[in-house]
Amino acid sequence: AVQTPGCSFIAGSMKLEEPTECWQSGYADLEQRREVRPDTIFRIFSMTKPIVSASILPLIARGKASLSDPICKWLPWFEPSKLRVWAGGGRGRGKEECEASKKPITLLDVMRHTSGTFYPANPANGTPGVQDPFLIDSFLKNGVRQAQSPEEFSRRLAQVPLAHEPGLQFTYSPATALIPVIVEKITGMPYEEYLDEVLLRPLGMRNTGFFLKDNEQRGRLANLYERWERRGLSYDFQEAERKIFTYERGSALNGDGGMFSTIQDYQRFVRWMLSLEDNRIVPKDLKQSFCQTDHLARQGLAMPEDFLGFASGFGLGTYVTPQGLCGWSGLANTHFVCDQRTGRYAIAMAQCLPFSWRWQELMTVRLRRWEGKVGGPDRTKKLKKPSELSAPE
Repeated sequence: AVQTPGCSFIAGSMKLEEPTECWQSGYADLEQRREVRPDTIFRIFSMTKPIVSASILPLIARGKASLSDPICKWLPWFEPSKLRVWAGGGRGRGKEECEASKKPITLLDVMRHTSGTFYPANPANGTPGVQDPFLIDSFLKNGVRQAQSPEEFSRRLAQVPLAHEPGLQFTYSPATALIPVIVEKITGMPYEEYLDEVLLRPLGMRNTGFFLKDNEQRGRLANLYERWERRGLSYDFQEAERKIFTYERGSALNGDGGMFSTIQDYQRFVRWMLSLEDNRIVPKDLKQSFCQTDHLARQGLAMPEDFLGFASGFGLGTYVTPQGLCGWSGLANTHFVCDQRTGRYAIAMAQCLPFSWRWQELMTVRLRRWEGKVGGPDRTKKLKKPSELSAPE
């Protein structure tokens, strides 16, 4: 089992309108004893990525962008001649030596994490990333996370050496945050306005966004905790010192991890993603390309098996496995997984560091053993606080 101060869980099937299992347990705020509810707002961190990646699909459908387009078409500071690629100390090169990029970064590279951009690893909170000191230092010195706008973020990111040539391998990265800038260049609209118009409003995702609308929403935001010392079979939790994002207007819009949502809203997104009959936003074939097609395997690439703990490829916004599973997760342990062969899905949301892929494993087990019974077991009463998620008996 995995433990957390509070958790919201929902599972369902595309064959059914109502969830097969839905429960909340534990607290959104330990000090105030505010319980997790269906409308609790969670920091979803990297579960922002599938939403932002999906938002450019309507432009692809309309021929305004193509997966093969180099992003320097819209962001000239990503011209290959202006990019540096880390030599990695190979072939007699120094560990801090770089060379000019030979290939452009394409929109496909941005969406499937083969751009060569990267996250610095952070073992303290579970962030996977590169561990080379030179690359980490370059990322930090360029102040990528101090950018005050998506465009400034993109310009600063372009100054950081790439970990490898674009298209060469999967490297998990913040490149998804380039999509809002590209969208703004194509449409001339502020990204937040565009996203609301093409995706959030049509799907009824009224409690999802980058900036909290009012005090009512602020009052539903779950607190962020860190797992502290173990006491017997349970853990103590303390409030995280650094919350990363404020979700207040005036702060920078962060396209790779800066959104919040509720489990009800994210269920709407997941059901739209899985529904091949719902062509309101993008056609069926493009939706399949998003979450069913392994765009890494097409070029003989794959995600490192130790990244997720199981063999997987990547679509345009989620991991994709040969067994038909897709999904993704967020830093504070928000997770979703879908079985595309059966149409089943599960979503769990918590607010606890460090991050763990163990949630994905447990949720996959639940999908595989699910009995398909509407109004499944009411587990709320069976869970002690702090709540836990475990595989079914």
